[in-house]
Amino acid sequence: MKKSLLRLLMIIPLALVLCFTIGYQKQEKEGIIKEELTTKAQEAVIEYVHPEALASTEWLAIHLSDPSVCVIDARYPPNKTFFEGGHIPGAVFVNIYDDLADPNATIPLMILPQDAFEQLMGRLGISNNTTVVVYDIQGGLWCSRIWWALRYYGHDSVKILDGGLLKWMLEERPLEAGTVTSTLTTFQAHVRPELIATTEDIKAAIQD
Repeated sequence: MKKSLLRLLMIIPLALVLCFTIGYQKQEKEGIIKEELTTKAQEAVIEYVHPEALASTEWLAIHLSDPSVCVIDARYPPNKTFFEGGHIPGAVFVNIYDDLADPNATIPLMILPQDAFEQLMGRLGISNNTTVVVYDIQGGLWCSRIWWALRYYGHDSVKILDGGLLKWMLEERPLEAGTVTSTLTTFQAHVRPELIATTEDIKAAIQD
């Protein structure tokens, strides 16, 4: 009886150690799997299909003084008072409604006609050799209209600031106040009608 009890007392600690070891190994394995999944998820987030469409805040900070780079502030609401209160150094202000939209169109926010768009770009100091970086503070929703408009009129050298003004400010990068005077230049548009989807295009895509 004493021998059986002694054996039992020896077996119980061994069983407990074995259980704890198996449990730890399982948790460790699950932790490794979770870490791998997290890493893959992070990689999936940072890998864009078209990374060339974005400019990082680091890149812009380096190129702020580059005369071939023009920065456009397109935040919403398009209030010039907010712009003058603080913007990325050298940025020019564009009002999505008053500057970029066709005032004669029957539908709101239709793109400017070619000649008016060329004049706007020229006033902003944008030529065909300019690299344009556009930003807002709404996750790119509004500045992407300028990005698309430039591409529609044949200008590929345009990028959206990754993270926008918010990321720039969170990184404590410099801001400047007041107005910005642009050097007048010439911009020649080359229309790409294939970048506009018609009603028939949408219907065909839905049925596809």
